[in-house]
Amino acid sequence: MTPREYTAALLERLPAIVTDELQLMLETLFIYISDHMNIGEHPKFNMSTGRYDRPYVKNATNQLYTNTKTLYDAATSARNRANKSTVKNKGLSVVLTYAVDSDIVPYANIHEYGGTAGRSNARFTMPARPYIAPAMAEFADEELNDLADRVVRRLGAIA
Repeated sequence: MTPREYTAALLERLPAIVTDELQLMLETLFIYISDHMNIGEHPKFNMSTGRYDRPYVKNATNQLYTNTKTLYDAATSARNRANKSTVKNKGLSVVLTYAVDSDIVPYANIHEYGGTAGRSNARFTMPARPYIAPAMAEFADEELNDLADRVVRRLGAIA
């Protein structure tokens, strides 16, 4: 096999190898995202008293606190139907798309980017409490070199 043929063979296999490795790393990305979400205990409504068992405390921080696990599960599990994350080949490129279905979890974007929320008679401005962008930045800083190393090892195994 000539060097040109060898290089062509490696380039032909590269997108599939990167796709496999990124698919494996998707679960690692979910760990980074979960690190930026604080799960609290949702106060229980007491039907006999007509009140919550403990008072609701307003979140005055820039950290996301989620009382139900709906957003957390959608954001951190590929098996959750609201998680629309994919890894796909597009020619020689591989694209990782991270998304939470806003039809299923309509408030996911409001938490990430901030904005106006609530019903028409009780609207309020919610500050951004990003959980995806900082997780993606940390993931890229800490994991992409490992990804590149694994891809190079797999390409070397082809030789």
